[in-house]
Amino acid sequence: MKIHYYVPDGIKKAQVRDGADLRETTPLSVAPLTAARVQAAACDSGYGSALSLYGASSPDYQDLQRHLRARARMVLTTLRRIPPDDYARAGFSDVLDGTELGDLGFLLGGICARLAAEAWISKFHKGWDLKHFWHRSVYAARATANARTVDFSGGTLATKNADYLLVRKSKNSSALRWHAVEAKGTHGNEDWGDLNRGIEQANELAMVVDETRVHALGDYLVAQAHFGSTSSGVRPLRLLTGSLIDPPPSPRGKRSQIYIVPALAELRSFIMSADQFRLLARSSGVEVPGGAISSTNSVFARLEGGERTRLVVATVVLALRNQAQELLAAIEAVLDAARLLEQRAEGRIDGHFWAATRSVLLAGPLSEANRTIGVQLIDTVSRRTPLQDNDLRRPLWMKAARLLVAASIPNTGSARELTSRLRNGCEVIREMSRSEGWFSTSNGALAFSGD
Repeated sequence: MKIHYYVPDGIKKAQVRDGADLRETTPLSVAPLTAARVQAAACDSGYGSALSLYGASSPDYQDLQRHLRARARMVLTTLRRIPPDDYARAGFSDVLDGTELGDLGFLLGGICARLAAEAWISKFHKGWDLKHFWHRSVYAARATANARTVDFSGGTLATKNADYLLVRKSKNSSALRWHAVEAKGTHGNEDWGDLNRGIEQANELAMVVDETRVHALGDYLVAQAHFGSTSSGVRPLRLLTGSLIDPPPSPRGKRSQIYIVPALAELRSFIMSADQFRLLARSSGVEVPGGAISSTNSVFARLEGGERTRLVVATVVLALRNQAQELLAAIEAVLDAARLLEQRAEGRIDGHFWAATRSVLLAGPLSEANRTIGVQLIDTVSRRTPLQDNDLRRPLWMKAARLLVAASIPNTGSARELTSRLRNGCEVIREMSRSEGWFSTSNGALAFSGD
């Protein structure tokens, strides 16, 4: 897959407004585009993320699962594999209505963004690894971020901000760098109108504030999947192609910040991986190949709709999925209550604050399980020393989140401990992927193999 790479023209570096202010440089290199690599990128870019909004036993969960499986099969029928490592637009797609092709562009835009981000880090940041590639359903969830503290000048967090947060980590230290990534996709030629809108969207976000630091976003990226032409026989092929724009932050407009709790975002990403495995696995019990993993720590399956592609998930991810979902939902409910009390608390988190939060929680429409866990969390943190934090950069709900993430409750432990167990359990898959030619998601929970 070829990815065109655009950077600002030197004389206009601080005034990038659209494609006219950019110049193309050497294309980025992408590893062979096998079916396994495409599936891993699709999962990392959030395909099926909405499943995590429902309990696995919910009728809505099962109905959405059937819909997503059918949608994936429909999208794949509009692509034609060109060995050894390319995909082309199926010839019959020329007669389809543009609306019918919208799903293809949407999904391929996310895949292209994930592949382009990895290629960008590999070429320009050789001492760094891709740590997180969080879809906004992960980084902007209610327990993870606070939409009401973000001003997007008329937009909202759910619709105006970038599609992804990219986090890279230094190989030699604990240093992290954060970036906004906007994804675009079209079933036609490179679309500069869409890319220009992507520049505006990605540039809205200026910084990320977590529990301990303020991270200014440096580079931000805009990726677009499209179909370019190449001669092959009588009829030219329309090969799947990418474009990546890497402009500097723009001084225009009112740029904003988002408050995020990374531990909760990471926990949500593992829940999403469990749901994606259930979505994509046609059958489990597939023979385990020789290598670094075994049936004691992993579950293998054939891919739904992919006869020759296998996928594997860490056993711990499936085992802890419901436990993690219940804990995250309870934290979300407690934080919703805490947000309602922010003004009254005047920055002080003490016994009175937690008592009021408990009352609001009990009055809310929660399941019995979430209510029980929420009360256990509040009872645990309310016994701690009152938190008086005058750091105005962080809202009170985030200070409360810091306590809730560390709070340990019976039979579950803390969100921090749960995330650590999941992370450690997925490390074997990540290492296997590096050594045996599989492709894994950035959290290491899922990996794919096959052509």
